[in-house]
Amino acid sequence: MLPLDPAGRTGPLLMAAWHCRHDDGRGYHAGCFNGRIEAPRIASRALSQEEAVLAQTNPAAPGVRDAIIAAWDFSTDISGECLEDMTGNGHHGETVHLPQRGVRGSNWSGTEMDWRHTPGEYGAIHFHDDDVYDAGWKESHVWTVPADQRSAIYALHVIADEYEEFMPFAVVPAKGTRQSDICFLLPSATYMAYANSGRHFRNDTVEMKQFRATVMTQSDCFLQNHSGYGLSTYDTHSDGSGVSVSTRLRPVLNMRPKVRVWGLAADTHITSWMEDSGYAFDVVSDEELHAEGIEVLDGYRVLVTGTHPEYHTTEMLDAIDAWLQRGGRMIYTGANGFYWRIAYHPEKPGVIECRKTEGGTRSWVSEVGESFMSFTGEYGGLWRRSGRTP
Repeated sequence: MLPLDPAGRTGPLLMAAWHCRHDDGRGYHAGCFNGRIEAPRIASRALSQEEAVLAQTNPAAPGVRDAIIAAWDFSTDISGECLEDMTGNGHHGETVHLPQRGVRGSNWSGTEMDWRHTPGEYGAIHFHDDDVYDAGWKESHVWTVPADQRSAIYALHVIADEYEEFMPFAVVPAKGTRQSDICFLLPSATYMAYANSGRHFRNDTVEMKQFRATVMTQSDCFLQNHSGYGLSTYDTHSDGSGVSVSTRLRPVLNMRPKVRVWGLAADTHITSWMEDSGYAFDVVSDEELHAEGIEVLDGYRVLVTGTHPEYHTTEMLDAIDAWLQRGGRMIYTGANGFYWRIAYHPEKPGVIECRKTEGGTRSWVSEVGESFMSFTGEYGGLWRRSGRTP
């Protein structure tokens, strides 16, 4: 083996994967690790067994302080992305693609279930080779929404030879304004929860549960062979652990027209009916409701839900409840609504977290001691488990 001089090596350090480059110079990650990493240390020399134990518990101790280059504590800033270097050398890091945090460390005692009460016992990060937050695709077409554009659901229709795709988006009223008396609440959080769901073909018991043969759509077949587009909260990672984080910042093949009549495709039946009946309406998504609260509903006479408004944050329910108490009216066109409690990330847009705790219809169950969401620290699971029945 060739001697290695750590002090002479500089550059970024990547944990749980390694850097690769395409021929065009773009970087990507390979060799992604599945599992948990906790309290990593980097030393400038080999440590004795006693020194290694000391560096693990107290990297700033006089006996090892000069040898420790970096020591990260994953139990700090669990809701964020920063990975703090405790040595004072400033080698701070950040997470990529939102690996799961707020999970048990090796020292978890079982005396606390809420990571906020004993964060030191939740100093691990669970990495998955199929974690995806932002696909990072560069834009190929840009359209600026005109100021007078009607609020509605739209889609960019792309045709290439015999193939076609629809890329849906919603135009919402400018903040603090409205265009009509009716508000259609687009259940975008539920769309994210089911984004690229593979439960129709990844679950080996689906035919027994549905009492019928599996029906595969074109997008199902594509996703079966292309796992890089990310998973839904109804799937499990390649290591068998549940998917608790889902994002819209990637191609979502089951959120568009001409797919299985579910989610957005089903909700267009409601909006089409209102349009054909001559009812003017605005479209407001879950993200606006979460961020702006009751203010986004002010002035509307009626709120119309989608066909399956299943996933809600505390802020969303609070806004709807307060608006109804003021005299607002709601038309509930859905089923299985207001069921799971979720959280949006406090800093990163377009991503939700859902911990599948206790009861409920679910494809996986949160690990023991991991029922509190890392994004906000709130208890996850069904809303009725938090005292708010649908």
